[in-house]
Amino acid sequence: MNQNSLSIALKSLKDELDVIAYLEIKNVNDPIALGNLSIEKSNLVRKVVSILSSNEWEKDRVAGISISPDTIDRAKSLIMTLDKIQELSTKTNNPVLKQGLKKDYAITLSDIVSILTVWFEFGENTMLQSVVQQEALKKTSQPLTQETPKEVVKEASEHKNKKALTSILEKPTETEIQNLTSVVDDTPTKAPILAKELSIADRGQIVMHNNIYKVNLGTLSELESNLFFSLFNRLKDKKDTIIRFTPKELKILAGDADMPNARLYKLIINLFNNIAGANFDLIKMVDDEKVQRSKVMFFRKFEVQYDKNKNIEYLDIQVNDPYFTYLLNDLKANFTSMKLQTFVDLSGKYAKNFFRLLERFKRATDKNGVFHVHMYENNIEGFFAFMGIPKGTRISDIDIHMLNPTIKQLTQKKPMSPYEPPYKSIKVIKNKAKARGQKVLGYTFEVIPNPIIVELEKALENAKTPPLKRFSKRDINTLNKCLDMRGKLSVRDKEGKAYTFSDAMITDIYPCPTTKRICVQFRINGFLDPEMMGVIDLYQDNRHLFQVCGNEYLSLVFESIDELKNKFLKTAYKSGGANATQTTTQADTPTAHTHTQNTPTSANQDAEIFVLQSPMPTRGGELVTDCKNGRVYVFKKVQLIAKIQDAEQDILSLFKILEPTDTDLEIAKRHHREKKDINFFKKVIPDCDAPHYFTYTFKKKNEIDAWRLKNLF
Repeated sequence: MNQNSLSIALKSLKDELDVIAYLEIKNVNDPIALGNLSIEKSNLVRKVVSILSSNEWEKDRVAGISISPDTIDRAKSLIMTLDKIQELSTKTNNPVLKQGLKKDYAITLSDIVSILTVWFEFGENTMLQSVVQQEALKKTSQPLTQETPKEVVKEASEHKNKKALTSILEKPTETEIQNLTSVVDDTPTKAPILAKELSIADRGQIVMHNNIYKVNLGTLSELESNLFFSLFNRLKDKKDTIIRFTPKELKILAGDADMPNARLYKLIINLFNNIAGANFDLIKMVDDEKVQRSKVMFFRKFEVQYDKNKNIEYLDIQVNDPYFTYLLNDLKANFTSMKLQTFVDLSGKYAKNFFRLLERFKRATDKNGVFHVHMYENNIEGFFAFMGIPKGTRISDIDIHMLNPTIKQLTQKKPMSPYEPPYKSIKVIKNKAKARGQKVLGYTFEVIPNPIIVELEKALENAKTPPLKRFSKRDINTLNKCLDMRGKLSVRDKEGKAYTFSDAMITDIYPCPTTKRICVQFRINGFLDPEMMGVIDLYQDNRHLFQVCGNEYLSLVFESIDELKNKFLKTAYKSGGANATQTTTQADTPTAHTHTQNTPTSANQDAEIFVLQSPMPTRGGELVTDCKNGRVYVFKKVQLIAKIQDAEQDILSLFKILEPTDTDLEIAKRHHREKKDINFFKKVIPDCDAPHYFTYTFKKKNEIDAWRLKNLF
């Protein structure tokens, strides 16, 4: 064949590989279809490698296929690995071993495709974004029962999904950034914070709410588990901050600092796909007879940037607020803490999952130093799902190939390892049916923690330096009372001129380890215009000291508590105090320029207004409202502009009508434009007295959350 004919042949094979990639994602939950596709994919890959190795090439790439000598050698080596895996698979009848070989075969096959293809990742990313989310969400996010007014939402959702699937069949456009969760949230996000700049409380401990155990994470591989729970460790107590991780950080978090770039790319994509498929369900009672179920993504933002060779440049992650931030923030009860190093050091996903299970109940250790795990004593299917054990695996195989090796890892110290095992002993109790055959119904585990670890943890707790030793009890009391204090805050702008924020609130205080200096974090309340944002940006040097970051936060260093008193506290009042008054500014505090912010007083004396940086949803969504005459009216296309901040009930919200009809304007005027409510928002949104604005009150927080969720999909 001449070069032109070979190029045409390779292009044809490349197109077929692209089609297989699309079908793999479409049939992600169909093992039979995936098996057939794997066979066809293997045949195509072998044809490509055969053509590459049998001919001389003048270029480094042809028809989207890399044909460099290095690529050909690596691909041939991996083909030999595939043959070896197939050979090993014929030599065993053990279902666990066969499953492991099958998984390695799929990974190796994907690695070959990754090596051979030059720009295949762009098509793959488009598919991931459109198919995995749009198709999966389409199947799971529709309410079980819908009322007639909601049919418009259903039709709009179907139209959106059809449009997304149509775009897949077109030639994908080249892009280097993929936000794999972008379809589930149109709300604006904050600027990312570098992971290395964030402080971590109890760096060696993973701390998480026990509701995470309700989610099936048994599908995660060993490295995926390492990365996922290491990310948990870095995301804890960070609220909904966007955190940016470098490739080096991601490899270390996954437990393999020398991981090839192609493997890291595959790991991140697989992790997202597995988390996207986890059963994060939002269930709401519509009324006594109707239930509404929605699928919610764990990550609000999961954005990866990479080059055309699949070299990861960064990963941005943000927990989906308000649905899942509680899993990692402000945990005071019903949580589990486990050592990150122990978790990462364990080999195999079964050992990691079993360790997670036992650590949940470690707090229930009795006076004899023993605790019991009864969670799966009569639920063998639940145990299989939690551990990620394939269905149909024999109990004898579980004992030999899973539980026994896992218990050995958790109770015996490894040679040359400096770390003690977490437990002294683990006793497995099989709960069997009384009927003939004595079928195993489930497991109970009797566990004794390692006494060395227990004593070490006690010693470390006792050895902790008393906090704020440099400060007197009176100082500490003052600092505690400072939190949530709000008032005027004076700083200097870029030109050195005095600039005053009229409503700043203390959200956190970080005392200096060696002196009486204190770094104070303030949140600037109300609507932030570009000028204010520019001044706030000047005071970001110490943001790494605090758990919560964002565009509305700044930090200042005071030499002592007295300086803080003189420059802020004497003119401040406790947040929530409706009758608080502010005294005159001190002589040493700059007062030349004051920027007035909008602190609401007319509708609710204690309330703050939260203004969305960008109205949501971007293209408008449906809102069903109750009118004064007792009837219901459906606004077809509205945007949420602002709302009362941090309210749990009676949440007054401001909406804007897009493409308003005469009826929309008339209903808004008659039923949803109380003068006091419009005036409440007018100080923040000056043009909200226009006829296409109106207000609506959600009775409870979960109602506005449900509205936002419905219109995100």
